[in-house]
Amino acid sequence: MDSRHPKCKLTVAVLDDEPIVRRSLVRFLNVAGIQTKEFSSPFSFLEGCLHECPDCAILDLHMPMLSGIEVLERLRSYNLGVPVIVLTANDDDDVRFKCKTLGVGCFLSKPVDGHMLLTAIDCVTSRAAQVTSTG
Repeated sequence: MDSRHPKCKLTVAVLDDEPIVRRSLVRFLNVAGIQTKEFSSPFSFLEGCLHECPDCAILDLHMPMLSGIEVLERLRSYNLGVPVIVLTANDDDDVRFKCKTLGVGCFLSKPVDGHMLLTAIDCVTSRAAQVTSTG
């Protein structure tokens, strides 16, 4: 499934507490033909996922109130199989391991290359679609 194909309209949730980063990601994805929902708060993101699960989520790890790890733990405790791409400025092996154990599909360092981000979205949504169609 190619997210840039006009008949494959994806919705990607973007959670980042930094407005400039969040808006840049949203603008970039919209130009690439991907629908977005932006969230500045982990709580609004989790509530939004309970009401309408996105095809994919891009998640910052370092946020006030709840860390990205805590958001991932809550997503999994709610049994929400949202494919997640983690973006972080602080790449750490222990954090990568924790993210993988929580089912993160892709781990990218900031600043993220646009092509790499689109490839990651294609990868995690394709993998999720395969699991859904075979499961």
